[in-house]
Amino acid sequence: MELWDWQYKKMRMNAIITTASPNPDGTFVIALDRDVVTERVGVGVGMNFSRESMIDGIDRLINVATVGQETIIRDSKFQVFRAKCLNLKAANCTIERCTFRNSFQPAISAAPEWYFEEGSSIRNFTVRNCTFTDNNHPNIVIGASPISGVPGDKPKVSEAPEHTSYDSTKILIEGNSFSGFGTTPSVFGWNWPVGPAITITCAADVMIRGNTFGPLAESAAKGTPKILIEKSNDVQITNNKGISAEETTVRDLNGALKADEVMRRLNEAAAFTKEHTDTTKAVQK
Repeated sequence: MELWDWQYKKMRMNAIITTASPNPDGTFVIALDRDVVTERVGVGVGMNFSRESMIDGIDRLINVATVGQETIIRDSKFQVFRAKCLNLKAANCTIERCTFRNSFQPAISAAPEWYFEEGSSIRNFTVRNCTFTDNNHPNIVIGASPISGVPGDKPKVSEAPEHTSYDSTKILIEGNSFSGFGTTPSVFGWNWPVGPAITITCAADVMIRGNTFGPLAESAAKGTPKILIEKSNDVQITNNKGISAEETTVRDLNGALKADEVMRRLNEAAAFTKEHTDTTKAVQK
């Protein structure tokens, strides 16, 4: 099990349940293999699935034994989904050679979700050689985040670094193609930004490489990035096509590749091709 701090939306610690003894009233007394610290307890208000429960701040326990421990999705087609095509909470997950088209919400969402109280974080997650066409909102959304698609109040999370979650780790996004992102009208007033192909928040050890990005949809706001990274550690963005430094937004990172570093590398590549005029057009590109 994992004990989650529901105020800061991050895992505080984990433990193994050794015994679970039922009480006459239907509750259980559980024993753990180690001491854990609870800070905010209570029954809460509102329904299990509600805006009230999303922001009540009461600690949660997540039974990770019920979360998939290995998921492989290959050679599959997903199209015209009202909600997310894939909503994943699994560790050791691979999505490969799949096609996603005309999804109203993000095609792939891999993260805890606060409104429906879904967990846990994603770990060892790979999206490889997939095709994303005409999907609304970010095509791929990864990472524990207080931001929710549900309109209204959001969890009030401290901006202090010690309260930032990096629980979603070891993310690899490579060899995918994205086109027409942000073209399909949403059926709800969701709060995900329209336009970015990839949005990653509160994650660590992230690699985005060898992907191909088409132009932003006409409906996307001017200045919308194709990749949006926020509050994440150890992020590398490399060898992608169809994306400029201005179309990559990186915020609040420690040890990550920021947009100015991307621009520096692009300038180096331009200088190299200018000096080496005998290189082929393909190599120059």
